[in-house]
Amino acid sequence: MRNRLGVAVVVLSVLAGLRAEDVGATSSTVGYVRVTVPGNGGVALIGLNLKRANGTAPLKVSEIFGTGQLEKGDTPALADTVHVWDPDRGAGGGFITVFQRLDGAVYDAETLAALDPAIPAGTALFVRTKAGTADRQLFLAGEVVCEEVQQVAIPAGLSMFANPYVATLDLNHDVGGEWPGATAGVVPTLADNVWIWNPNKQVGGGYDVFFLHSGTGKWHRIDAPGVVASNAVLAVGRGAFYNAREPLVNQLTRPYPR
Repeated sequence: MRNRLGVAVVVLSVLAGLRAEDVGATSSTVGYVRVTVPGNGGVALIGLNLKRANGTAPLKVSEIFGTGQLEKGDTPALADTVHVWDPDRGAGGGFITVFQRLDGAVYDAETLAALDPAIPAGTALFVRTKAGTADRQLFLAGEVVCEEVQQVAIPAGLSMFANPYVATLDLNHDVGGEWPGATAGVVPTLADNVWIWNPNKQVGGGYDVFFLHSGTGKWHRIDAPGVVASNAVLAVGRGAFYNAREPLVNQLTRPYPR
């Protein structure tokens, strides 16, 4: 779906199941994306489709969520937690887990040292709610990415990614050059795989899993390997895992007018 962000846009149209009020703009380029995280220890894989307003440095966790959205506590067990994937952590990568203390500062859940990870547009993170809490409505605020082209670098191994643009991303139609550099195969074990978070997959959410098929150059579901997938789509505000056999860089073109 093509979506337009004109100079005087106030609210964007419905995008891949999101209601119009879930995505909006407060000026020509500064906007928000609303996401829901299930309560009582539930999780959501959130994609960051926005960048820092009037700056080049990535947004930090404290800037994405502010001080009034996440449940705060003096220990991780008393707070919502944010989980950021680090491909260089341990053998094969792992999560950096942080939480907000009552003063609003962000701390490492393991060492309890101050740590405020940076999250570039086009990457993703998990949010887990505190046990015993209700569903959480979160507003991710920042500047809409207006550059005509974005390079999405994916390292070898497991990583997390999202669309850097405030738009849906159909892996089979919106990526130029048939995923140059990606590894395709006739079966999932020989190809790059993508896990797209689906909050409706089961109670608490789950993944739709795809692999890049060498016969078509398209993404196929692993449970229907003979058919090009029609649901290999990242909605606004949603993230995914990518398991790459080799590093690659994909080029995305802005899907809306400047």
